[in-house]
Order: sequence, then C-alpha cells, then structure tokens
Amino acid sequence: MINPREAHDWRPVADELAALWQRSDGVPNGSAVESQPQAESSPPTSGLPVKPWVVKRWQQLDRAGFLQWFVPQDIGGSLEIHTEADRLELGIILASGCLTTAFLLSQRNASVLRLAASPYGQTKTKWLKRSTQGATFSTVGISHLTTSRQFATQPVVSATICDDGGYLLNGVIPWVSSAQRASSILTGATIIPSLADADQMLVMIDPEQPGVDVLPPLPLLGLNETSTGSVELRNVKIRVDDIVAGPQPQVLKGSSLPSSQNKNTPATGSLSTTSLALGATLGTIKRLSLEVVQRPELQPIYEALLAEATDFRSQLFACAHGTLTTSPEILRQQANSLVVRAAQVYLSACKGAGFMQGHPASRAICEAMFFTVWSCPQSVVMASLKQLTCTSSDNWS
Repeated sequence: MINPREAHDWRPVADELAALWQRSDGVPNGSAVESQPQAESSPPTSGLPVKPWVVKRWQQLDRAGFLQWFVPQDIGGSLEIHTEADRLELGIILASGCLTTAFLLSQRNASVLRLAASPYGQTKTKWLKRSTQGATFSTVGISHLTTSRQFATQPVVSATICDDGGYLLNGVIPWVSSAQRASSILTGATIIPSLADADQMLVMIDPEQPGVDVLPPLPLLGLNETSTGSVELRNVKIRVDDIVAGPQPQVLKGSSLPSSQNKNTPATGSLSTTSLALGATLGTIKRLSLEVVQRPELQPIYEALLAEATDFRSQLFACAHGTLTTSPEILRQQANSLVVRAAQVYLSACKGAGFMQGHPASRAICEAMFFTVWSCPQSVVMASLKQLTCTSSDNWS
C-alpha cells in the first residue's frame, strides 16, 4: 500500500483503500452477513463480537492518517490543514469502497468535531485525547434531539440537576453505532426540571462507567456491521467537565457554538451525509461497469447514471465552496434519489443473482434505503415522498 507520508497527494491513498475494500466483496459489508463464511470474531472489552474486517479497515484508516483529519492540530491532528472540500471528497471515496466503514468514520467525526468545538476547555482537556488517540473509537447518539422525540412529554434522555452542580442521566439513547467498542459516547439530554423552555445539553459519557448498559445491536436491513443499537442510562453521573454544550434550548443549533468553529461542526442533513450517498452511488456504478463488459446493451444506462453522478458531484462541491445557491436539503434529496435509482439499476442488471443474500447488488439496495432514514431532515423526507407519489415538490412541507 502507498505510504501516506511519502505521497504528495492523499487521494491515491484513499483510492487504493476504496479499491481494496471493493475487491473484498466476498466479505460482506452491510447486509446478509450470516450467509457468508466468517472468521472468528474478536471480542472487545465489553464482550460483544466485532467482525475482524471492521477492525482491520479502521486500523487502515488510522495508518493512512485519515482519522486525524478531524482532530485539532493542538492535540496532534490535522483538522485545520484540510479543507471542507477535502473532507467531502474523502467521504465520497471511502463510501464508494465500503459504506459501513465510511459511516462509522462519520459517527466518530460527529462526536469528535462537536467535542472540539466545545466552549468548555476543561471538557476538551478531559475527553479529546482519550477520544482521538490512535485507532480509538468515539461515537455519537443524538438522534433523539433531531427528531419528533425531542418534543415528547417525557424526554428520551433526561438530566436531573444535582446539588454539586452535576447531573444524573436517565433514559435510553437510540441508534448508537459500535457503542460496545467505543471509548466515549457523545449524547444529548433534556434537563428536568428546567428553568428555561426545554433546556438541553450535550455531554460525554464513558461506556464503562456505572449505570451505562450497552444493549445488543439491532438486526438492521443493512449495515449490520455498524453494530447499531441502544444504550440504557440509569443514574449516570455527569460532572461539569463532561458537558460539551449547553444547557440551552435546541443545543444542536450551530449558532450555539463559537462562529469560528461552526465550519467544523456537523449538522443534520449536512453535506457530509450527502457525500456518503454520492460515494455509495459511485461504488454501485463501478460495480455496474463490470456488468457492462458482459452486456454491451447496458452501456447507455451506465453512461447516463455516471453522467448524472458526475454532474451532481460538481453541484455538491459548488455548494461547499459557496458558489451554488441550492440548499443542502435539496442536494440531500437529489442524492437520496440517485443512490436508490443506481442500486435499482444494478440489481436489474444482475438479474436473479443480484437478489440473493450477500450479493453486492442486494447490499447496494439495502444500503441505498439506509439514506432514506439516516439523519434525514423532514423537508427531505417530504420531498422524497412527493417524488414517489408523483406529487409536486415545489413547496416542501
């Protein structure tokens, strides 16, 4: 493999990794994992199984230096060196080879970037290094603050104020990926009782601390190797130096963070999610090209898909550079449509063989569907529904 320290450009390293992962299609990277022979799993500290190929690919990211892209320079990272366009392109390339690995990287980055943007120095001192050293994995569970669950009568995760200025957390964090091997989890809680209207805060927790119970992963339609499940909290103690942001209403709003750091702070429906959808699309188109070799009649279909993906890539980077007025939500809806249609084309091209469990086409279908539910703003959901029902989407709800 190319030594990233000797490479003048990081792209060949990322391209080589993606190509290596895609060539390893015999190892499932999403769905139907039980239909494939597997090497014995290696147990992490919590005792839950982790597939060896997941750990290996994470270590490859570390050796290539890509894990440090999202870590501040003052603790040994290179966050300030790389541009937003670089980060988007890295996501596209990695997702084209293995969406599972790219998704796990995105979850780690969401945790680390919000932690790095915290206005509380003592929290960063305590948590940043332990969450970013080497191949350690930090994950995030904040979906309950971005969906209708945040308006529930009883908060999904509540924080009760203690006399010493700390808090006790109770509830269940939904949709946490690879919590069983994480060194830290960033999550959100709603304070009860609150002096303000639904005050929220972001906090860091240690999966090994008292009161934290990592529940078994959920059986998903795809991306099972992300080991996504829930984390139960029972009177989990949060100290002042565990608080990342807040307390305040709608703590995830980017405006709650220092303006100089907003550019490094992820948000629901951000371009990073869209970039992974484009990467998954390009990976599917690459696999489709192999079918075209055997079936020349598919050439026009392949070329049309590739042209659309290429044009969309230009729009994505134009938006990142501020030269395109199209909103990130519209781009996300277009990316969702593209990744689903590309997977359908690939499945049709593979015919019955593609409908078998473990086939790359069946995985592409499951992974494409993932984007319709993962970190998807309501406006994007409604636009997709209107497209599916051939209803005008001029006015999104």
